[in-house]
Amino acid sequence: MENNSIENLKKTNRLYAVSSSINNMILHIKDKNKIFEEACRIAVIEGKFVMSWIGLIDESSEKIVPISWFGHEDGYLKSISQISIKNIPEGQGPAGRAVRDRKTCFTNDFTNDPKFVIWREEALKRGYASNISIPIVLAGKGIGVFAIYSSEINFFNESEIQLLETLTANISFAIEAIENEELRKKSETEVIEKNNFINVIFNSMPGLLSYWTPDLRCSFANQKYLEWFGKDSDQMDGLHLSDLFNEDQCNKSSPFIEKVLAGQKSEFERVLVKFDGSVSHILVQYVPHFMNNKVQGFFVMGSDITKRKLAEIKLNIQAKEFAVVNARYESFLESMKEGLQIIDYNYTYLFVNDATTKHGKLTKEELLGHTMMELYPGVEKTELFEKIQLSMINRIPQTFENQFSFPSGDNEWFEIRISPIPEGVLILSLNINERKKIASELLSSKKALEEETMYSTSRMAALGEMASGIAHEINNPLSIIIMKISQMLRKYQTNILGEEELEEGLSKIAATAQRIGKVVKGLSSISRNSQNDPMTKIKLVSVIEDTLQLCRERFNSHAVKIETNLSDIDVNLEIEGRASQIMQVLLNLLNNAFDATAQLSVKWISLQVIPGDLGVVIMLTDSGPGISDQLLGKIMQPFFTTKESGRGTGLGLSISKGIIDEHQGQFYYQKNSQHTCFVIELPYSQKKIF
Repeated sequence: MENNSIENLKKTNRLYAVSSSINNMILHIKDKNKIFEEACRIAVIEGKFVMSWIGLIDESSEKIVPISWFGHEDGYLKSISQISIKNIPEGQGPAGRAVRDRKTCFTNDFTNDPKFVIWREEALKRGYASNISIPIVLAGKGIGVFAIYSSEINFFNESEIQLLETLTANISFAIEAIENEELRKKSETEVIEKNNFINVIFNSMPGLLSYWTPDLRCSFANQKYLEWFGKDSDQMDGLHLSDLFNEDQCNKSSPFIEKVLAGQKSEFERVLVKFDGSVSHILVQYVPHFMNNKVQGFFVMGSDITKRKLAEIKLNIQAKEFAVVNARYESFLESMKEGLQIIDYNYTYLFVNDATTKHGKLTKEELLGHTMMELYPGVEKTELFEKIQLSMINRIPQTFENQFSFPSGDNEWFEIRISPIPEGVLILSLNINERKKIASELLSSKKALEEETMYSTSRMAALGEMASGIAHEINNPLSIIIMKISQMLRKYQTNILGEEELEEGLSKIAATAQRIGKVVKGLSSISRNSQNDPMTKIKLVSVIEDTLQLCRERFNSHAVKIETNLSDIDVNLEIEGRASQIMQVLLNLLNNAFDATAQLSVKWISLQVIPGDLGVVIMLTDSGPGISDQLLGKIMQPFFTTKESGRGTGLGLSISKGIIDEHQGQFYYQKNSQHTCFVIELPYSQKKIF
């Protein structure tokens, strides 16, 4: 009995020595890994235990991974690597249960404890008889375990357990203190870096920026502001507004100051004198700064618009010149004998000239905005419609003669020239009824027939060349001019039109207008056929992002989530092709995916880009259930659609396949996908075809 008391006293003294040493250690060591290493060492050296180890939870595998150990380990931890925190056989040992339940677990007899059967053999080989596992808890969450092994059976009793729990809690507290200190230092660093970053941004701004308190004293001014008024930051700090502006300027600013201090933003133009006496036009903004719904001060932002004022005059002159050129161009189009019309991919009339209305026997109001099928029932079965469809899908020009039957019963002959354009197709038509009549009359005379044939052939060639020139040399420059003017007007209205960009744009407009003039004057000499745009190197990520930008707002408003891996793809990844056509294919697929997921409870669309050795794969998947086998054979056919009436033309997938085929790629539906998935394979470079 006395011997047991002595042994228990020795055991208790050993544990107190362990506790004391660990507590002393955590006061001086501020590194988490070092604390773990020392705790294991002290447990063995001071506590006379066989071995101890500390393991942390691996969240991904839900297993406990040993990171520090000391003592007679002899490969034990490697042999028991499957310590789970889940409620499975591998998680029923003391370590797994301690972490899972956040309660101390122990076994005082490895030989007879059934829950230790998985690890018993390896433990007994190394002389382990009993074990205690104490959870390491941070902020109420179990993050790991402190495991201690004894060579004695029934070593751990209530007093030893309480003492070991206390020292483990001290370790947890020390680790939490270290992490809090690291977080505090990181936060301080981030605040400093953020302030420095903001200062760099403000001082690199091209415009003037300052901040004023409600008592009209300056608390910040960027470099441009200081340079404008010829002051340094010390002189500006705390300066009253009346010490910076004269009485007249202060009076002019007073209404806007009252407004901004009342919480309202102001924007106005004013003439401002620099410190060197020079005068400039400035666009000024007063923006209130709120905190807790109270105005704490206000920002003053200024942009020098002197150059813009001068540019406005120049732009007005150029606009008048352009209006003259545009009027001449419109007059030319309307005076053409050839009918000129633009039809989009839905076969809707977008533009018609006067000759077209005469040929078609309908007014512009009756044509524009309506489809061919609405106006001419049965047109889908005609050669004309077949040629238009062929040009739209394959993007190749078509030239032919066509006899058109009108709803009134009249039949007339036309020479038709169809050219693909971004909007759809451009159609030039010439009424050749008279020529057909003359040709018929000349059949009675071989000589007359030969002469007329020669004349007709020559004239037809000239007309063909003229049509070709109009398709390329008139329509394209007009599109450039309209686009450039619209672009410049938008930038001018939003005050972001720079002088250099203005001059460049006006020069381009003038050069393009001159090009139109040359086309009008030299139409009879044009001999070059229109060609499709050449394939060039395009940045694929940029093309995809531009396409997504068209859809993003619509998708967000309908709670459709878009997932991409574009952030992982090289922004300089290039393929050879036509950007507008690739965008068209992607837009078709995105719109189809949107319609397919509209009524689902889970709405998502995934667009993944997978670069390869010879080309790139684009996979577009949506949360829909996929396409049935019965429909797979039809989805690529023109005009086939599963959408309700009025929601689709059935051309999207067939046009997309034609575009990808022309890019020497592949376009197909992924049959083994769990959801609806279309795949686009594109080569990096186009093979030359001779």
